[in-house]
Amino acid sequence: MLQPMKKLRKLGAAVGLLALLLWAGPCLAGKGALTEVKLPAALAPGLDHLLSLVEPPQTAVFQPAEIAPVLDFVRAPKPGATLYYSDNRTGLTSAFYQFEIACTLTHLLRYAYNSEVPGYLLMPSSIHYSAWSEVNGRPQPLPRLWEVALAPGESYLVRGSEQIEITPDLFTGAYYRYANDKLLILCLHEGRKVLISISKQQKPSDIGKRGMVLGQDAEWAYFYSGQPGLDKAGLGWVESYMYDSLAITVFYEMDPGAPLLRCAMFKWLRAGWGNVNFVKKTHIYRGLERFGEDFKKILESPLLPETDEISRVTADVKSLPLTALQETARDHFTSLQARYGRDSDTLRKRIETALNDDRYLNQMKREELEAILVMAYLKCALGKKPEPATAVSLCQEIKHLVPHTP
Repeated sequence: MLQPMKKLRKLGAAVGLLALLLWAGPCLAGKGALTEVKLPAALAPGLDHLLSLVEPPQTAVFQPAEIAPVLDFVRAPKPGATLYYSDNRTGLTSAFYQFEIACTLTHLLRYAYNSEVPGYLLMPSSIHYSAWSEVNGRPQPLPRLWEVALAPGESYLVRGSEQIEITPDLFTGAYYRYANDKLLILCLHEGRKVLISISKQQKPSDIGKRGMVLGQDAEWAYFYSGQPGLDKAGLGWVESYMYDSLAITVFYEMDPGAPLLRCAMFKWLRAGWGNVNFVKKTHIYRGLERFGEDFKKILESPLLPETDEISRVTADVKSLPLTALQETARDHFTSLQARYGRDSDTLRKRIETALNDDRYLNQMKREELEAILVMAYLKCALGKKPEPATAVSLCQEIKHLVPHTP
């Protein structure tokens, strides 16, 4: 056991190194400089009101008039290379990011808020797994929100809980699993359709685990070790957590006569270790940017399969026996090894363990095994560059792996 002074020096060195690494991460990403600007004070009451709807005890009643300044801000033009932030949540770091999608709100609802379409399919570089565990007080599918018709002054609310596991961080390699309280609000603002998604993390995440981004992030290839720690030399032993997070995402139909949505995201986050928050505004901004790039690309793709087709493939994959899913995972790891094994001795050793040690496959959740097949299906459908032979075969043979009766 370390002596108190030695232990203190080790902890202090690790804190300094981790802070340096987290600070350097955005710089190493090669992105342009951002001008930091505080959000207008007029937005604070509306943002507070929206967050109060998901914060315990969740007794606040939605007041549309309270959020008009927030929706006006979302719709308004903004200068480029600007990082807006809010400081109205003590101890949490915040950032704002927006982008536009050439689609209607109906199109977005059919794909992004449909219980028959896995949520991770639209955000593969950000979310490893996501699913609503409860909707309006009990386990049930989300309502078909794209069929909801609103009259002026009306709102439609859906409450629930969501389980999430994120992809490995681009710099530390850490990934986390946690649960959110969620609220969806469909409403109108000056005759335009709006969806507001609000979430609050229920409690600190599971301990951060070592993951790896393989190749370029746009390839959507990741490795999940299942082992606690950070994937950085000298910091592998660090016990990190996402302590708290809140988010407000607004999808605003900019022109009722054109397929154009603005997605505006307000996010607050506290994460690190030893109950110290190491998150910087730029970390959040770059993470939201990472999400937005894929979300936009997928929803706008002319190759995106219809939701009925995605639903069928997903349901059929769920019907496969566990042994078939585990064999598919072995093929998947073989493909990763062939394509990325030369990039990293660490990755090569981890994949060899996954292939040769049944304990690795046995500790994988069924949902993780299913996601390998479903993601392979989406990547092939979108025409993404296939992995080596085993992955090509996997994509081509999905319809044979998955029993289906027309």
